Amino acid sequence: SVSSGIGAVGLAVPTYSLMYYSGSEDVGYYAALFSFVVVLNIVAIAIGQASLSALSACRVNMKRRKFVLICTTLSLAILSTVGLVSIIFSQWSTEILYILFGIEDEGVATSLPTFIRLSSLLVVGQFLNYSLTATASYKYLVVSPSVALVVSTVSSLIFIPGAGYVGAMYVLFSIGFTNILIISYLIRRALWLPHT
Repeated sequence: SVSSGIGAVGLAVPTYSLMYYSGSEDVGYYAALFSFVVVLNIVAIAIGQASLSALSACRVNMKRRKFVLICTTLSLAILSTVGLVSIIFSQWSTEILYILFGIEDEGVATSLPTFIRLSSLLVVGQFLNYSLTATASYKYLVVSPSVALVVSTVSSLIFIPGAGYVGAMYVLFSIGFTNILIISYLIRRALWLPHT
């Protein structure tokens, strides 16, 4: 719960920064674009929950290679899915944003596929949280979102003032990159076990 709460605050920082530096219009654009990331995160959460028992079994039975193989395969599958979604949206982003949100701004529509691609690491990190949970390293679950909160705050101050919602895309990329680095390190540490 603490980990999820800190993570939620980290993801909210770009919104607060946009409200302060850019105003409500950019907040609205960002919220519309981010809603697609939320849907992709739900997919990653479903995959993480579905794989949790298999990953836990690998951890308990000290099958480190199989654990890593499952994580790698599913991470690549998630990346491929996000890539496919961004390709589809690159063809119909204008229509999708207009139908769902009434947004007619061509610049916002053009940025949607890039927004999704830059959020891909954030989505993979969502899945990797479940992989870390499967290692039973519960005391480390708070590490990644705490560091990501700092990264989110600093990168929001760097990217958002001059670029608005476009800068927020790079904030999400920074958060995702940080999460993957830290969670991968923690998983590796937790799985430092003899081969079977």
